[in-house]
Amino acid sequence: MNTLSGSIWLVDDDEDDLLLMQMAFNYMDARLMIKTLLDGEDLLVHLQETSDSPELVVLDLNMRRMGGLKTLEFVRSIDKYNRLPVVVLTTSSNPADKRNSVALGANDYYIKPASFNELTVLASQLIQQWVV
Repeated sequence: MNTLSGSIWLVDDDEDDLLLMQMAFNYMDARLMIKTLLDGEDLLVHLQETSDSPELVVLDLNMRRMGGLKTLEFVRSIDKYNRLPVVVLTTSSNPADKRNSVALGANDYYIKPASFNELTVLASQLIQQWVV
């Protein structure tokens, strides 16, 4: 990896989870531009306010103001973001959540890892798949 031109937007209302995810992605490649957003409403506002889309959105499902499924539905309803990679990263192991996420256009679905080491492995996989 020589150059990274894009960014990853992390959307989660748990500030501890956001910090851990940001640390994991930066640990894997410090050149990444990471934006943290506290819920789906923040994501939608930032998508409308910027001319540059992120290369990847990592989206939690369980958020207070606007949950991940509703957010995903809104993002996919905007033509400009039909191809924007959105990966769900959540604590939910409920098969219905995974089915609904994929049906609404999630590119992938992961359960939040139990350790930081596992999170860095996942971050590395996501970087290789979507950013590089």
